[in-house]
Amino acid sequence: MTDDMKSAVELNYDPREVSAIRELLFASGLPNDLLMELCVAAEECFVNICSYAFDGPAPEGERIQFCFECSDKVLMRFSDGGRPFNPCVNLPDASGYDIDAEDGGLGRLIAFSIADSVDYEYSNGRNILTIVKSVN
Repeated sequence: MTDDMKSAVELNYDPREVSAIRELLFASGLPNDLLMELCVAAEECFVNICSYAFDGPAPEGERIQFCFECSDKVLMRFSDGGRPFNPCVNLPDASGYDIDAEDGGLGRLIAFSIADSVDYEYSNGRNILTIVKSVN
């Protein structure tokens, strides 16, 4: 792993662009088991932003900003200009989840269970979701 790595990328509201996030994560040299967890969390968050930030296509020029910082902990930050939405509240109850009757809905739970901490704020017209995970 490289010491105190920081990277950022701007992405279209297109779930296929999650590959750019994976590239940043894999460039860190973190252990594979941690990388797999981070990739799952990042993909769940990114795809949800792409799918639900706007009622239709994102406005021209609007991008999702992804920032990745790595030292003794990993920080992944997503910033989007979609409608305000705090993903940390109203989480679904997994105990009553019926896999045969329900379609999706557990992505936030999965992503947040991987994290040591999750923080959300709405600032300057942007949703900012920060996920922190200890490297050790």
